[in-house]
Amino acid sequence: MKKFMNLPFGDGFKQVEITDNCTWQVVEIHYEGEDKGYRAVKFDEQNVIKFERVFKTREQAEEFIAKQ
Repeated sequence: MKKFMNLPFGDGFKQVEITDNCTWQVVEIHYEGEDKGYRAVKFDEQNVIKFERVFKTREQAEEFIAKQ
C-alpha cells in the first residue's frame, strides 16, 4: 500500500510518496511437539522488528507479504 504526505510547496501543497527501506521475511516458528507456525516479519534498516503476524502455513505468510 502506498502512503503519501502533503508537504507545503510555494502557495499550495505537493503530494509526496512516503517510502520506507524495510524488508519482509517469513520466519518458521516451533511450538511444543511437532506444531509449526510461520511469521511474516517486517524489519527496518537496523534489523529491528516493526511488524509481525503469525500464520499456520508458509503459503499464507508469503501471500500476506506479497500484498504489502
